[in-house]
Amino acid sequence: MNSCVTSKTSDQNDKVKVVHYRRIWLALTENWLFNQIKFLKNGIESHIICEKTQNLFQFKIENIHQLPAHTIFNKLYKIRTNLLRTHPYSRRLLKKVKEINPSLIHSHYGDFAWFEIPIAKKLGLAHIATFYGHDVNRMPNVFPIWQERYKELFSQIDKVLCEGSHMAKDIIKLGCPGKKIVVQHLGVPVDRIFFKPRKWESNTPLKFLIAGTFVEKKGIPNALYALGKINKTTPIEITIIGDARKDERSLIEKKKILRAISENGLLKNTKILGYQPHSVLHEEGHKHHVFISPSISADDGDTEGGVPVTIIEMAASGMPIVSTKHCDIPGVILDGETGFLARENDILDLTSKIQTLIDQKNCWNNLLAKSRHHIEKEFNAKIQGIRLSEIYKNVLREKALNNQR
Repeated sequence: MNSCVTSKTSDQNDKVKVVHYRRIWLALTENWLFNQIKFLKNGIESHIICEKTQNLFQFKIENIHQLPAHTIFNKLYKIRTNLLRTHPYSRRLLKKVKEINPSLIHSHYGDFAWFEIPIAKKLGLAHIATFYGHDVNRMPNVFPIWQERYKELFSQIDKVLCEGSHMAKDIIKLGCPGKKIVVQHLGVPVDRIFFKPRKWESNTPLKFLIAGTFVEKKGIPNALYALGKINKTTPIEITIIGDARKDERSLIEKKKILRAISENGLLKNTKILGYQPHSVLHEEGHKHHVFISPSISADDGDTEGGVPVTIIEMAASGMPIVSTKHCDIPGVILDGETGFLARENDILDLTSKIQTLIDQKNCWNNLLAKSRHHIEKEFNAKIQGIRLSEIYKNVLREKALNNQR
């Protein structure tokens, strides 16, 4: 490694530049990524590299670098490297990273991390990756080539971050050495989330909120079948925030959701708002009593990986949560203490958990206070920002020491 890189990684008094690449900055559903970067502390200077921008009114941040449009040469280069099964990293991306001159690349999702290996290697940069969900379970299952690519990634990467202990075990199964894995919770801006413990009067409809992209792992049809049973004894109202993506799997899931609404006689009880800004999600949250998010493992292996951030946010707002014992959700919602968790894909158990919550409505205040305290302690974006900043600095210190040996 050349001397300028060595001095950059070893001098911890300088501001640490970190590059984050996302093809689009930023989708409405990726506020969790915005929070990670926004709350970094202690001399971390983040640079976003993207090909397109959207929703900047909501995700405004300094140092956004939009790459120039593809040239014919770049497109041919990408096709060629894909055919050869080598790293199809863009020369535009490499050039921009070189201009920024960072100390570290933080890749988001395991597949993007593999594509960014040669950039980190060519420029002598420290490299960490965060896995989130579909990259852990679905990709190696549906596309076996990723099993080998991940082995290469794990041999090259400095650290792998994940949301909880369940995901950490799954990543180890993919071949990552345990010593390279760090559990780093996704945080929410707790100080900005107004805590209002929900109360429900039995003579009024019980209002349920569901939020998420229409994909199988969200388990939305299960929620609707369970709520259909609840509606026979307790008047309810349902609001769904989210919609299908353009891919076939998501469109099929939307049909299942609409069918579940119809089959359970919930057409008059349910409104679907589609995708909404983050502020609307919180506004609707405070208008509803219960958040239901019964995640499942999809047939193609797709999972939450960790935990949906909407669960953390709604719990922080004082909303009782009914979810499932899926991935790292039990680390956020403590079953029977701060919410209720059903077995995956078990509509009867899900119905039972919702009914238990209804039966214990006079105990909600204690449950919700414990839930808020747990979120403040373990999932506060400010605290997680400090921890992530320290992870960056520790990786750079370790890399500098290794270079001196």
